Formats: sequence, structure tokens, C-alpha cells
Amino acid sequence: MKTLIVPDIHGHYKTLESLLQEAGVIDTEGNRLDGWHVVQLGDLANCVRESVNDDLDCLKTVGTWIDEMLVGNHEYGYFDGGFGFGGFCHHPEIQVELNRIERQGLLSPSALVGKDLDILVTHAGYVPSEGIESASRGHEYAHLKWYQDYRHPLFSRVGWKRGGPDNSGGILWSDWMEQKAHEFNQVVGHTPQKKGVQRRDYEKTGKWTICIDLGAKSGKGATGLILDEDDNIEYVSTSMSGNHW
Repeated sequence: MKTLIVPDIHGHYKTLESLLQEAGVIDTEGNRLDGWHVVQLGDLANCVRESVNDDLDCLKTVGTWIDEMLVGNHEYGYFDGGFGFGGFCHHPEIQVELNRIERQGLLSPSALVGKDLDILVTHAGYVPSEGIESASRGHEYAHLKWYQDYRHPLFSRVGWKRGGPDNSGGILWSDWMEQKAHEFNQVVGHTPQKKGVQRRDYEKTGKWTICIDLGAKSGKGATGLILDEDDNIEYVSTSMSGNHW
């Protein structure tokens, strides 16, 4: 089975649909095809007033087109004690949909992918100061803290690069310019890239971090990461369509 990691979509339903069709996850009628596991790494919804209808359309694909949705900083304000970004708009229908997704066990702060489950997917990535030494430990730690307290610093910490008071952000807020943990492989989004997919390779550990946010929020398209059964990596891209928030 192949894995598709879907980047930040920010409520652009048509872009999500086009990306999944381009990858071969769904057909032109929107029917799910076999042989795929789909993980979306957060900011599936944009959570501003203008995007509510498209946000809802995107969220309703979780459980059909999308198998696992991760929490992004744009969704964070919907969880008890979580806070919104500038311009965040709380909408009751989005709250209901996120509650549904979480109740069905389809929403979490992290996912493990790869044939050996040794690649950790989070919205923004672990930084070295967390002291996490493996993908599995990072996954366990994120899930433990998420279900204990949505306000835990792992989720609420915002670094100076994003206008916060801390040296680095947690896994919902860490900017790409901040160092990432070198001890395990990571796939992240959160920070739009102007020059395409970015990859950092760590010579001492042989590990890497890949950022696949290409700026869907600003209308610059979306690129997903595909892992085949042998963990070979390829990318699939689609042009932006529809409204730009």
C-alpha cells in the first residue's frame, strides 16, 4: 500500500480534490480507489470567516478521502485552551465537524508512516530541545500530551520567528527556519516554501526532514509526498484553483 501525505490545504477544496485525483487516490467522480493510505498534516481548514463553506467541504472528506487528519495551528483554536492565529474565526459548524473527526479517532497530533513506521509526520516538526530520540517516541509523546492537555507547551509554544516569546515553537508552530530534530525522519508543513519542496539531510545521523507546504493558503499550489511500499519518495503536484484566502 502506498501512503500519500497531503500538505496544508487551508480550505481549498478544489485543490484537495485535484491533488488526490492526480495522485490516483480518487477517480474523476470522487470515488476512493484502493491501495492508498492518506495522511493530511494539518491546516486542512483555514478557519477564517471567508473560508467557512470550503473548510467544511474539506473537513467532510476526513473518513472518506483522508484516513488521518493531523492538527494544525489553524485548527488549534477549536480545542479547549488552544488559541487562534490572527484572523481566526470560530464557527460552530466547523466545531461540530472537528468533534466528529476526533470522536471517530481520525484526528491526532502526529502520525507514523513508512514500512517500518519510522517517519514521523507532524504539522510543524519537532525541534532538538524536545529531546526526542526516535519517531516512535515522538509519536507516543505527542499523543500522550494531546489527550492530557491541549495547552501543553508541545502544542502551544510559539517561537520568536512566528512572533512568540520562545526560542522555538512546538509541533504546531515551529517555523521551517528553526532547527529540527536530527535523530529521526520527519515530514512537516506549516511554513510556505517559495522554491519548492525543501529537504534537510543530517550527515551525522543519516536522517532527514522534508517540508511540503508550497503555499496553498496564498494560491501557490499544493504538493503531496508519496511513499511506496519500499519507502521510495516521489511528489505529486497540482495547481491552485478556487478562492484564495
